This record gives sequence, structure tokens and C-alpha cells, in this order.
Amino acid sequence: INAEYMGRRRKSTDRRSARFFCGFFVKKEDHHKLEQFSSRAVELVDDEVQIYTWKDATLLELTQLIQQVKPFAKERAMQLKFNLISPSKGKFTERPIGAVRAETSRRSEDDRKTLADTSFEIGDFLDVAVVPIGPPITRPAV
Repeated sequence: INAEYMGRRRKSTDRRSARFFCGFFVKKEDHHKLEQFSSRAVELVDDEVQIYTWKDATLLELTQLIQQVKPFAKERAMQLKFNLISPSKGKFTERPIGAVRAETSRRSEDDRKTLADTSFEIGDFLDVAVVPIGPPITRPAV
């Protein structure tokens, strides 16, 4: 996906950082297991979205790009939870960096958070879980 359309509010020439490709792994209802990144599991291939973006792109802008290719990420009462996946000494580490609601009527501070704000480095991945907003649904014991 080319993130240049995001420049409607600001021209792409206003961006202060260089563009790069970033691997996003988008899954409905849960994050991927960390082990899947180490083994480059087959399951990751179907969930991967490569986005051409900037380090000053916000989580809201990235959410809008994801929604273009993953229709389930547009559903009402859903939120996108972002985890930063970083390779470190042959292992991968993960850290939550923010959550953005799928619906546009409710915004949060995380919407304005940029990749640079999260200590994202080129070569890192983003694991995105598209989950229902609110507490998990529990079923009564049978």
C-alpha cells in the first residue's frame, strides 16, 4: 500500500523522514504468537500487509491503510491493538504501543502517536490484533 494518500492533510513533501516498507501482520481477534515471527510461520504470510510509510505516520493513519485491505478492520465496535515486534540478538521481543478504534467517531491519544514516538526502528514489524472493544465475552459454565 502506498501511504502517500495520507498527505491530504499535509503534502507528502512536508514529511521530514524518508519513506520505507514496513511489514504489518494483521489478525482478527488476537495477536500472533511471538514464536511465529522467529520461524516465519506460514500463518504469517496470509496476514502480512506491506505498507510504504514514514516514521512520522500516526497509528490512526496506519489504521486507515490497514482498513483498505482488511475489511474486517472497519467493523464497528472493533479496535486495532498495535504491538511492536523487534528482532534482538536472534530473538524477537514484543511491546504494546497503542490501540485505535475502528470507528471514526471516537478518538484517543494513541491516534496521534507516531511510529517514531514508539521507538520503532526500520527492520521492526507491527503485529496488529483487530479485537472487539470492551471486556472479553465470557460464557456461563455448563
